Amino acid sequence: MNFRDKFEKLFDKIDIGIWGIIGSGIVLITMLITALGYLGRLSEPFSILNHFISELGEYGISDIAIVFNLGLIIGGLAFLIFMVGLFQSMDNKIARVGGVLGIISAVACIGVGIFPMNIETIIGHIITALSFFLCGTLTVVVYTISILVDEEQRIPKSFSIVGIAVAAAFIGFIASIGIYIFGMEDIDLIDLLTVGFDRPEVWAVAILEWAAVLGIIGWVVLISAYQLVKRTL
Repeated sequence: MNFRDKFEKLFDKIDIGIWGIIGSGIVLITMLITALGYLGRLSEPFSILNHFISELGEYGISDIAIVFNLGLIIGGLAFLIFMVGLFQSMDNKIARVGGVLGIISAVACIGVGIFPMNIETIIGHIITALSFFLCGTLTVVVYTISILVDEEQRIPKSFSIVGIAVAAAFIGFIASIGIYIFGMEDIDLIDLLTVGFDRPEVWAVAILEWAAVLGIIGWVVLISAYQLVKRTL
């Protein structure tokens, strides 16, 4: 038995649906716990309407940032197992591309937990956060294409609707960032990260970021739940 056969046999025994649910649950629960204990630079509570996700992991501002960052690291490890297993289960050329992107996005998720949104680690944070957003979205899109062209229809084609929604949220997020930055004068990243500022009560950039991330997690939950149900039938 060669290495590939051993690898495939290992993942035949692993229920990837469980790992997808575990990873999603850990990330969502630690997000909620951290958000409930959050007070910003102006003593404002956390809101998904005008705060970015990464602010939950900012040491010195977020009182229990360690909970959020550990959640990303542990949840990212679970996502990594899920992505590798999903790659094995689809077994076509398109899915292989999605598998590579999925593995990168899972590693990037771990990286965001290692490199929080602090001045000392901001470069690492920007690289890992953007990698997660881009590769996570492309993973969903590529697997959506894979699902649509899969002759064996191992995953329902109706699931492609979620993939389209995730792509739309990501495009909206990137576009809103561009519009926001283009409309600002004399942008000082250090000031944005170290000085409190008046936020809009409803900030499209933050909302679309949440939509993109929750869309990716929702897609993982959907695929995981389907895999679990299919395994019991």
